[in-house]
Amino acid sequence: MNKNTTITKIAKAVALGALGVAAFGITAPTASAATSGNTNNCWAQWGNTGWSGHCKNSTAAGQYQTRATCDWEPDLSSKWIYLKKNYTGKWTHGECIFKVSRAYVAYSD
Repeated sequence: MNKNTTITKIAKAVALGALGVAAFGITAPTASAATSGNTNNCWAQWGNTGWSGHCKNSTAAGQYQTRATCDWEPDLSSKWIYLKKNYTGKWTHGECIFKVSRAYVAYSD
């Protein structure tokens, strides 16, 4: 095998590897996170496909629920859960198949 053939094979391998890395960078999902507005000091937080409900010293006792807007599928809701006043912590979570575009907390006393 001559020197030019070896260099050509190495160059092709490097070019193919670079294309593979570029293609992965285009199709790989990026991490993201967002938070809804407050409802009685409770909020929804969501990332790519999942969401959760959180409170920090909730200002009202009552029924709370998270609702998520999912891309390319029906929107989803958690079950209603009763939380006491001053509740602090995570209280629910859920998953969309493709992507969560928005989530929020619903409240009923």
